[in-house]
Amino acid sequence: MDVEILASGGIKSALDMVKAYRLGARSAGMAGKILYRLKKREKKRLFQKLSN
Repeated sequence: MDVEILASGGIKSALDMVKAYRLGARSAGMAGKILYRLKKREKKRLFQKLSN
């Protein structure tokens, strides 16, 4: 049986993403920092980070 498992949380850096791939993940993502900045109304700082 071919089963794909999805998990969310714990990805804090690019290194965490690489670890997830090495453990068999097909994809990984991180949104915590983005959502935190939006919550704190730091949109200008967020866009600066994303554009670099």
